[in-house]
Amino acid sequence: MNAEQLAQSRVLVVGDVMLDRYWFGAVDRISPEAPVPVVRVLRDEDRVGGAANVALNAAMLGAQTTLLSVVGADEPGRKLVTLLVDTPIRNAMRQDTTLKTTVKLRVVSRQQQLIRLDFEQKPDHEVLAAMLERYEQELTFHDVVLLSDYGKGGLEHLDQMMNLARTHGKTILIDPKGRDYSRYAGATVITPNRAELAQVVGEWGSEDELTAKAQGLRKKLGIKALLLTRSEEGMSLYTEQGELHIPTEAREVYDVSGAGDTVIATLAVVLGAGATYGASSTFREQPEFERPLNVYGYSKLLFDQVVRRVLPQAATQIAGFRYFNVYGPREQHKGRMASVAFHHVNQYRTQGQVRLFGEYGGYAPGMQQRDFVWIDDVVAVNLWFFDHPDKSGIFNLGTGRAQPFNDVAQTVVNTLRELAGRPALSLAELVQAGEIAYIPFPEALVGKYQCHTQADLSRLRAAGCTHHFATVEQGTAAYVRALAASA
Repeated sequence: MNAEQLAQSRVLVVGDVMLDRYWFGAVDRISPEAPVPVVRVLRDEDRVGGAANVALNAAMLGAQTTLLSVVGADEPGRKLVTLLVDTPIRNAMRQDTTLKTTVKLRVVSRQQQLIRLDFEQKPDHEVLAAMLERYEQELTFHDVVLLSDYGKGGLEHLDQMMNLARTHGKTILIDPKGRDYSRYAGATVITPNRAELAQVVGEWGSEDELTAKAQGLRKKLGIKALLLTRSEEGMSLYTEQGELHIPTEAREVYDVSGAGDTVIATLAVVLGAGATYGASSTFREQPEFERPLNVYGYSKLLFDQVVRRVLPQAATQIAGFRYFNVYGPREQHKGRMASVAFHHVNQYRTQGQVRLFGEYGGYAPGMQQRDFVWIDDVVAVNLWFFDHPDKSGIFNLGTGRAQPFNDVAQTVVNTLRELAGRPALSLAELVQAGEIAYIPFPEALVGKYQCHTQADLSRLRAAGCTHHFATVEQGTAAYVRALAASA
């Protein structure tokens, strides 16, 4: 992913903002009043902290970043405003006279933190209600919502914020706090550290137990991914596809504060920049063409990297498939993630009309193209590999042929018309009859939408698999008849 793609990411950071204040000095003696060191302060430094540090990380990666929060109209609050002026962050913070800004004061000597003093006050409920109104306004202009919960009360209206974000179709990332994670149900990703996760699921004695607990929590909350930051042990990503452990490299530091902020900010920027091939125009199983645009694609790519490392030493078959746009029976449980054909059938049955995106990305209405692959073909390829245990690797599983969404819609409608005893119509006739309609391209998808995908099957063919794939017209017609038969 390059700087141009990162710059397209629009991230809204909401949560507890604080001032990180540092006093640096020398320790030459012990106090005669008590057995504590005496620090001779030589200099001081103020930095943005909490959600503001998260926003700074996102902005420095090149994302269009907005910070929404409430701070006091006091000296620390004014300092925060001044510090933000010198950053790329778009500041949407409010200052309130009834609130005291949270300050974390750290005393440091010889690269060691001696003590931290916290000055904090939870904001008033009414102050946060005013912020909620601004939050709803800002949602329209952002792709990713990052909710940074430091337990200081800034996310008092979390339920409403998440509901609004889901209504607007936004990706939701949460840096969680506390023992009750039920309030984070339905988020896209949460990023607890070891101590935070242990508070919720209990301690673990092995990697297997950790995986079971993390995956159990992820499923219970209905989130797509749980990214566990593990200090010197690196990070572990838990998704529906499995888990991936990412090691770290040791570094000597005097202050580890803000490490989690960097992790979640980086993730938010990558998600906002919009699967494994996402930003590429070539769909080949080679690293130079792999540019994921979201956490789903990135998690798959990370898993592929692990497979690539173990393949040369593998003593058994390992065959991984990169599925393109699969459609077929028994996908009702996928909800809005079900195939285009499935949604078209439901639209036509309930509204007598199928809707497609209008003109976008240089493509005429409904002419954006995808590699749609029929489930029977997916099964056939998997069975071929079962019959050829000597074949290993990572393979594209599509048809190698891109077809427009118009082909899917026309086949769905005409198959349903045929089942109802009505004649098939051309695309132009179906549009004129109002049975296929085009809607304006959604603003929220601009810059993130793939207008064309087409699997490169060179590696699959080189392995010896010569399976012939169904066209959209063949597969979709069979699928519509299967849905009609089960209705």
